[in-house]
Amino acid sequence: MMLASCFIAFDPAPRPVGVTHGDKLQHLVAFAALGLVARLALQRAPVAGLAMLGFGIFIEAVQHFIPTRSASLGDVVADAAGVVLGLLLARALGLRHAAAGAEKKSPP
Repeated sequence: MMLASCFIAFDPAPRPVGVTHGDKLQHLVAFAALGLVARLALQRAPVAGLAMLGFGIFIEAVQHFIPTRSASLGDVVADAAGVVLGLLLARALGLRHAAAGAEKKSPP
């Protein structure tokens, strides 16, 4: 998912969304999915959240150096909101890191 996100984020010819604040909505949805998957991959939710926030900042830093792209604090805020949404969704669905789930199911 991170590789696909980089492919889209670093494309020198971004496609217009056609919806007001559509770019921010794309960031929110993408990072909600990344936050949810990161929560499944990493044992601690704060680590998953910080890792994905760092990834969002990385994307914006790289976009700063792509002539047809621009870095945006608003995009990082949308990324952060998406990560929080993804972590909350994982919690609401009872999804946890695979190893943590296995430990709880094993008999004493």
